[in-house]
Amino acid sequence: RHYPTLTLYPCALTRGAFYFEVEVMSGPEAPPFQRQLAVGVAERRFFGDSLAGDGVGDRPGTWAVTDLGASSCDGRWSEGDASGSNGGQGTGDGGDVDGGGGGGADESGTGSGESPQAAQTGFVIGCLVDVSHGVVRFLAGIGKVQWQRTVQLEREGGEAPQLPLVPALSLHAGVRVRVRSSEESGAFAFASALAGFECEPLQKSLLADH
Repeated sequence: RHYPTLTLYPCALTRGAFYFEVEVMSGPEAPPFQRQLAVGVAERRFFGDSLAGDGVGDRPGTWAVTDLGASSCDGRWSEGDASGSNGGQGTGDGGDVDGGGGGGADESGTGSGESPQAAQTGFVIGCLVDVSHGVVRFLAGIGKVQWQRTVQLEREGGEAPQLPLVPALSLHAGVRVRVRSSEESGAFAFASALAGFECEPLQKSLLADH
């Protein structure tokens, strides 16, 4: 089953903190405990493998979460999150995108909230990439933040990632999502939850001097 990956190369993140959201618009009914999508960031040299089922979070140089709450740091899924890896089958501004595990905290991050469930229409994953402080914060849920994950932006061994980083998402065939990178493309679903963080909408990264 194909598992294509989209990387937003124009958004080259080298400093500061930026936020974007991915909302599920529609998709096929998924078997229990099978991930439908993963959202996060990757080093710009990253390439996924659709046929092998490797997307963002599955390979070194990527940091991500799945709709089932599994978190990945540098391609290493949190212990016990078989729904994150392809082996466990747990895996533009306002543009629509078509695709042709269990909750837990990453060893390099933290997790909290309700027990995650497979993505449904209206499910949102928010991604706050704080390059300056070396951390990615994820918010997810339908209508409200139901769970959160925090992943450290570091490579195995504690090394810093190779900049720039680019936003990335992977999704199974049949899943349709909307990427929201500014308030102009519709209000952020988790705007109120961002009140305590200093960050810019992802679209502002296009205007940054890299």
